[in-house]
Amino acid sequence: MRNAFNLPPEIRKSVKYLIAFAIVTAFFAYKGQAQCCGASYAGNEFGTRLVSFTDASTLGGKTIPAAKTQFGFLNGLHYKRYWSYAAFRVAMSYTNYEQEKTAACVDCNLEESGKVKGGYLRVGYEFIAVMNRIEPYAGFDLVGRIGSYKGVEEGTGSLTETHYLTDTRSSWGFGPSAFLGVRFFFLPGVSIGAETSLDALYTQTRFTRIQELPTTEVTRGLDSGFNLYYNPISNLSLNVMF
Repeated sequence: MRNAFNLPPEIRKSVKYLIAFAIVTAFFAYKGQAQCCGASYAGNEFGTRLVSFTDASTLGGKTIPAAKTQFGFLNGLHYKRYWSYAAFRVAMSYTNYEQEKTAACVDCNLEESGKVKGGYLRVGYEFIAVMNRIEPYAGFDLVGRIGSYKGVEEGTGSLTETHYLTDTRSSWGFGPSAFLGVRFFFLPGVSIGAETSLDALYTQTRFTRIQELPTTEVTRGLDSGFNLYYNPISNLSLNVMF
């Protein structure tokens, strides 16, 4: 099938999950959901998320541009418990994707590939301004994340020595996150939403780099510190209330 929108494979895979969830969601929505808006009464919400690359590109302890990813998926789920104009929320996401990068110079070549796995847990509170079927909201989360990266770097060329290097990293982080979001009810009890967020996380990464060619060298280390991560679109979600 032709990819008319030129979407990366990992995004297309995640969108398929969202479409499948939408079909199930629509079925339950028509089985008796009468409400249009969530914040005006006490209730529950379950949703699935398409998580953004900016939320995952540093997850394994190595910053990887989204343009260099090859395939994988970025998915999440959330639960919200509503009271009037506010909600408690819990969200989880899991990321698994690969990246590949090739750099060329005069009479040499450098190839780097790797795999990233990991996940996020977000627990927080949001405050909602009800505007009929459109609900803007804002709030704070406490974020925890854990991830790993395994990569290989290989270089060849007559002007440079042939080398082969493996890069293994494990990373974790935690801290507060502020977010803004909006959701739109397109069916009774069913909505789509989008969020932007700013994470202030303390992160720690352990790494082991083993060079096997031209000589054997092993480098181990630990990086830690506070970092700000801005996610222009931290997630897109499809939600159902019950």
